[in-house]
Amino acid sequence: MGVLLEARNEVGFMNQQPVGFCNGCGKILDEIQPVSPQSQWIEARAFLVKYGFTWDDLRLQHNFCPDCRKVATAIKPDTSPGAHSKAMP
Repeated sequence: MGVLLEARNEVGFMNQQPVGFCNGCGKILDEIQPVSPQSQWIEARAFLVKYGFTWDDLRLQHNFCPDCRKVATAIKPDTSPGAHSKAMP
């Protein structure tokens, strides 16, 4: 296992920048220098250009931006136990 970790360090996997990545629209959460709190989720290309990153420099933390979370929540059926049972009178 020690050899594997050393190999990862040599090629830079351990030094990747962790960033939030929206699984819905592909935007990236800019927590480095956001334009404003309302516009922290920006287009991936703009993020890469702004900071000079490549995709290999990033460690994606998969999530949903607020807009996509609203959509996902609206279309995802509630599968919790008893969600579709009718209340007894």
